[in-house]
Amino acid sequence: MEERIRKFIRKQKLMTLGTSKDDIPYCCVVFYSFDEEKNALYFISNPSSRHSEEIFLNPIVGGTITKPELKIVRLQGVQFTGCCNLLEGAEAEAAGRHYQAAHPVAYWSKERIWKLELDWVKMTDNTLGFAKKIVWEKVPLLSGK
Repeated sequence: MEERIRKFIRKQKLMTLGTSKDDIPYCCVVFYSFDEEKNALYFISNPSSRHSEEIFLNPIVGGTITKPELKIVRLQGVQFTGCCNLLEGAEAEAAGRHYQAAHPVAYWSKERIWKLELDWVKMTDNTLGFAKKIVWEKVPLLSGK
């Protein structure tokens, strides 16, 4: 993944997570930590929340990470897609430690930590020029987009 994208994701704390069920989209905002080695985002959520229940049915998700900014020339943000799963055992313990390092006051339990493996990320970075885009993908998408 391009370093500019990594740096941006690393510095932020909140993401909008998009899920869907029966062709009805839903979005929520969650805190995350970024595992740069795995190109993954960890977040905590109750398995009975609406977005968690929808992830169990369809683990393919989308989302955004943005930085509040009023000056157009400094706007930055990412859009992403990926696959989510609820972690268990040692993987949940390791992810929980990672998450807690990013959010020291957060309470987490191994039954509630999720991993979102990023497949595709598009960053808009106006600091490089108006509407400048940087795209990263794990593997080329079949659609070629």
